[in-house]
Amino acid sequence: MRSAIIKAAFLVALNCAGLLAQGVELKKGPCHGCTAVYYNGLNGSKCFRIPTVIKTHLGTLLAFAENRVSNCGDDGAAHNLVVRRSSNLGQSWGPLITVKKGKVPCRGCPAAISNPNPVEVKFPDGSHKILLHFDTMNNPTKTKHGLDMQIWSADDGATWSEASVLSFPPVVDMGGMIGPSVGLQGASGAIYFSARQVGGVKPGGNFMYSSKDYGKTWMASPFIPSLSSETSIAWLHNSTDEQIIMSIRTGHERAQVIFDHNGKPGIVTHPAGLIDPNCQGSLINQAGALFLSNANTTVSRSHMTVKTSTDQGATWSQGVSVWKGPSAYSQLVGLDGSSKLGLLFEAGKKSPYETISWVVLDAKTTSIDGDEALIV
Repeated sequence: MRSAIIKAAFLVALNCAGLLAQGVELKKGPCHGCTAVYYNGLNGSKCFRIPTVIKTHLGTLLAFAENRVSNCGDDGAAHNLVVRRSSNLGQSWGPLITVKKGKVPCRGCPAAISNPNPVEVKFPDGSHKILLHFDTMNNPTKTKHGLDMQIWSADDGATWSEASVLSFPPVVDMGGMIGPSVGLQGASGAIYFSARQVGGVKPGGNFMYSSKDYGKTWMASPFIPSLSSETSIAWLHNSTDEQIIMSIRTGHERAQVIFDHNGKPGIVTHPAGLIDPNCQGSLINQAGALFLSNANTTVSRSHMTVKTSTDQGATWSQGVSVWKGPSAYSQLVGLDGSSKLGLLFEAGKKSPYETISWVVLDAKTTSIDGDEALIV
């Protein structure tokens, strides 16, 4: 009886806070200060993977993921792209919204829709829309593949249009993997995404593609032929300069490439200290500094760490520990334009794929100072 009264009082408190009306599900993540935005069993799903997040001009956080309905594998029979929204910088999250359901893209292929890559686009009339790029099949090959596509939301991520097929000449759209990361829009209005061509297709490698007409048409950059893996992009200086730095997963060390104003890639570098266990990482520019999140080890998907560079990626700090336990893919997002960062990342106690968790970090902390030193 007493437990029922306590539960009722808790529900009343949530309702007064407006959380029940939003359909919010609250669950603690595995690390200090973390909230599990996605977790195994949510809405009956077996697994969620491949997180990414943006903050819109209205202050809304949009946290995207792959809903891998039946299992955590890359090539499951049923994947959907989903999003949860937060209007209070991640203190609570709204209900699960399906952005796009996976469909079988070719004979004998799985419906493994993948790699959500969002950006908010501002149009010349002052209006805004959310643009999401994705692939219709994970792990495409030359003979079995899907397509790269885009889909729009005109209401801050609440509802979504029909998707359309991308074209980014001279690269042929064979469903090459985009990101997984976020897109960028420069002060000129140009939009940028990063991708890699399907394995076995020549020429191939990593590339960037852009639109100068607000997503109507796209054009690809030259390939980086020596590299073909998951990428993340950020402004090298700022959105007015529109030079872009790309961080690329390579195996046991991360590579970097800087693209000039014309979208031409420079030389490939491997800055000291940027290690990883062959896993995706996230790169953003916050108030002129670069921040990189990734699993900071060469032996396992664990030790989620955020490193800082104040010299355009030439050198990086040792970083600060967010979670020493199992952790894998991640995405950083700026929250207040200066010192606050949000991190959405795969994390668990036994496996990194138990949750996709959210935590708020202090960007001013740039050196190791004990566990969870960044967490606000």
